[in-house]
Amino acid sequence: DHYIGIVKSWSQGVIYTSEITGRLVMKHLRVPEDRIVMIPMHKKYEVCKGVWVTLEDANHCPGAVVFLFEASDGDTVKRILHTGDFRVSKALIDKFKDVYLDEIYLDTTYLDPRYSFYDQRLVINTTVDFVQQCVTTKQNGIIDFLKGGTEFVILVGSYSIGKEKVYTELAKRLKTKVFVAP
Repeated sequence: DHYIGIVKSWSQGVIYTSEITGRLVMKHLRVPEDRIVMIPMHKKYEVCKGVWVTLEDANHCPGAVVFLFEASDGDTVKRILHTGDFRVSKALIDKFKDVYLDEIYLDTTYLDPRYSFYDQRLVINTTVDFVQQCVTTKQNGIIDFLKGGTEFVILVGSYSIGKEKVYTELAKRLKTKVFVAP
């Protein structure tokens, strides 16, 4: 939903992005490399004279970032934070807790008291613990259906991106490899 209109023939200027997103845009949307500026993470990058941007991990999906823009007229600095889709975390809050922000553009999709999400690390660990227990105890049910001999096939549903932290933790804890269809 964030790249509608970005096509191979993109000619509306350069796209400033993280390295991961830049590579995804080139590979999947086929936007030429000369239309993309990949900005390093956590480093102040001068976009044009007097305007800088710093990218911080949005803890959302690969390449997702929050942008901290800083503009100076020589005497004063204006700071603007633009989040886009992000997952709030203590680490992200700590990055900006001592920064005075003049403006914040905040994605508020889930800014409602009825939404309360568990910590991402807790969810990943709980998921992997469950799968690991199923594999270790040779649990009956769908796992038996999917296993071949003493090996298991573990299927994780996903969009094209977004579950990488689950895959990598499963592979690490089960000491196995992950296959992702191209």
